Amino acid sequence: MVTSITDAEGNTSRFEYDILGRVTKKINPDLTEVEAVYNDQNNYITIYDELDHYIIKYYDGIGRLTKTEWYISPTSFLTETYTYNYLDKVVTRTDPGGHVYFCEYDSHGRPIKIYNPDSTYRQVHYVDTTGTVTVIDENQHKKEYHYNRAGQLVWVKEYTDSANYYLTQYTYDSSGNLTSFTDANGNTTFYEYDSLFGVTRVTYPDSTVETFSYDAAGNVLSRTDADGTTEFTYNAISQLLSAQYPNQTSITFEYDANGNRTLMTDPEGTTSHIYDNRNRLISETRLIDLISIL
Repeated sequence: MVTSITDAEGNTSRFEYDILGRVTKKINPDLTEVEAVYNDQNNYITIYDELDHYIIKYYDGIGRLTKTEWYISPTSFLTETYTYNYLDKVVTRTDPGGHVYFCEYDSHGRPIKIYNPDSTYRQVHYVDTTGTVTVIDENQHKKEYHYNRAGQLVWVKEYTDSANYYLTQYTYDSSGNLTSFTDANGNTTFYEYDSLFGVTRVTYPDSTVETFSYDAAGNVLSRTDADGTTEFTYNAISQLLSAQYPNQTSITFEYDANGNRTLMTDPEGTTSHIYDNRNRLISETRLIDLISIL
């Protein structure tokens, strides 16, 4: 079992377990803690966060979550409950306001009808022989999605009435990369790949072209379009340090030892950020022409 995790900045989180191998405590780098207390006799877990707020999760005899209580005070809490079918799929969810959501499933465990608290519902119909999924929403709007044998989306029909629809289409290469997208107006965008990390060339419907280059870590080093080339630099852990635009303007970034962005400098001014010892943002200051805006 993992007893500690140390990130690239040297921050270490530690974990404690009970005799059953369940996490009982996580100790953060700043020594704050998250604790889980298990009540096996009554099948519930109490989870305390770093500020000692807590929630209780209740389970049935086969480990399915049946109720969650969020405590606002020791005597005041919000409740959400769940019921399941024989496939262990959630059939009903009752939120803290008492609103009930209901779902029906097919024999494969796929949702076929999803009811809202106001009794409106959304329907889903699957035709496995053709790879088509039809969705009819609460307002009777119909969409059809067609997938190939690899599970890739090939086309979408969005119906405007019973017979007319907008069609969008997608094609892929043998590696599963998207090679073209055709919108409802017949405009096609093409994508080319010559990298382990992503698209290297995009040709738009108006024949304009955008190209990309990458470093060995997969970071985008440059992007070239009709306006020129934008270049990017990164630090050793792939955080963006600068972007140099075709018009010779630039944006730069600075980070603290925990990887939090502390300063952004752009042509209009600077933005600084301050974080607490749990790396949560507590202050943002924008300085424009020596005027500070909090």
